[in-house]
Amino acid sequence: MTCDEAHALLEAYHDAELRPEAHAAVAAHVETCARCKAALAALERLSVAVQSAGQFTAPDRLRENVARLASGGRSRRSLPRFALMAASYLLVAALGGLASYAIVKDGFRHEYEARELASAHARSLVGDRLVQVASSDMHTVRPWFAGKLDFAPEPRDLSAAGFPLLGARTDYIGGQQVAALVYGHDNHVINVFVSPASGRPAAPHLVRGFSVVEWDRGDLRYRAISDLNAATLGALAGKLRAPE
Repeated sequence: MTCDEAHALLEAYHDAELRPEAHAAVAAHVETCARCKAALAALERLSVAVQSAGQFTAPDRLRENVARLASGGRSRRSLPRFALMAASYLLVAALGGLASYAIVKDGFRHEYEARELASAHARSLVGDRLVQVASSDMHTVRPWFAGKLDFAPEPRDLSAAGFPLLGARTDYIGGQQVAALVYGHDNHVINVFVSPASGRPAAPHLVRGFSVVEWDRGDLRYRAISDLNAATLGALAGKLRAPE
């Protein structure tokens, strides 16, 4: 892929609109191209700016007026009817705006993390980036993370269930270092990203053509992603969730 071809696809790459093959090709090009890497970084900065937009503190006068109305500090009869109506509309709009902002902000955050998840998975399929420790022995993989992360992922050898452990690596999603447990299934690769739990797991979904299944186990969040279907990933999730 040439620089011009990749550059033309950067917005679609950033917005999770490319097919997995094209996404992997752009990801590989960005790794070696300063121009495209800088352009992608600019898109990321814009995305962060949009996510943080809308945060504000209500003016003191508005707070005082709302508090006065709520406490009855000024007689309703002394205020024109239209002023009372205007104040009520402003209050409803302010509360509705804050609620909408919280919903939109959470949506942006989840969408951003989903894109990062797909990017990390696609990067791992290029070249020799899939594993840093290649082993099917969980007693080899588990201690390998010691000193690299401040939490302890729990790999399992699920060869008997059709999900052999291929190895592991560390990766980055949303600027956070995470563990990546790598499993195979019928010549397909499954990345299971592990990080500290934060909030309620999402339902199974699709990101850039990849299936994603998320769940919590203890204080850790597990996110499995692959080009396999959600039902197959759900079977793997069930094995990893079950008590040892």
